[in-house]
Amino acid sequence: MDSKNSSEIGEQRKSRRGFIKKSSVVAGIAILPASNVWGVCNTSGVSGGSQQVNATCTVPRLTGGLSVNQWRQLATGNVSVNERKALARVVSNIKFDDKFESADTYKAESYCTRLNAVLNRRHIKVDGNNLIPDLIRISIFNAINSSNHHESLMGAMGANLLLGYTVREGQFTGAGGAKLLLDHVWGSLKVGPMGEDRRLASQFTGGTITEAMLIFRIEQNEKLF
Repeated sequence: MDSKNSSEIGEQRKSRRGFIKKSSVVAGIAILPASNVWGVCNTSGVSGGSQQVNATCTVPRLTGGLSVNQWRQLATGNVSVNERKALARVVSNIKFDDKFESADTYKAESYCTRLNAVLNRRHIKVDGNNLIPDLIRISIFNAINSSNHHESLMGAMGANLLLGYTVREGQFTGAGGAKLLLDHVWGSLKVGPMGEDRRLASQFTGGTITEAMLIFRIEQNEKLF
């Protein structure tokens, strides 16, 4: 092969690589570039740049989790009898009128106050890297109570992960797995097949944790995401 032909082939390959890198949408379907810094859905193999996002960005199978409405009964910012009862329904070994032995204080009231503080202090965000809309940094508390359907689902997701109502499995376990799962779910809601929001909501099938686990989760200093 002479040098002229080698040069032409090299230019063709260079041009093709440039086209692939610049193309983020093909026939109306988003495609992730090979050098994916987005992080969303890359656990499904999209990061190689060869798979269509809407074929791989789907909500993974989840085990347990409180619904948006259940969280809204807990994240009111104003502890009442109803909020105490809501907490007692999802903490297996306390009743709404249980009191601490050392003080004339309702356990559920104390836990609700501390839980609301945690939900206000912890934030979630997703950088869409110009491929999908960003999830602007928002407290879990505000996300739960957001009028935006996707934000409220993400708020419930974040709270479930934080309190241990949703079990992380597979590639979403370990350090960084919770953040990766949140990123993946947001990407699935935004560019996945239609109905992923309903699919996610349907998997929040409830559950309970113990009082000891609730205390541990509230008091832990490790930042989960």
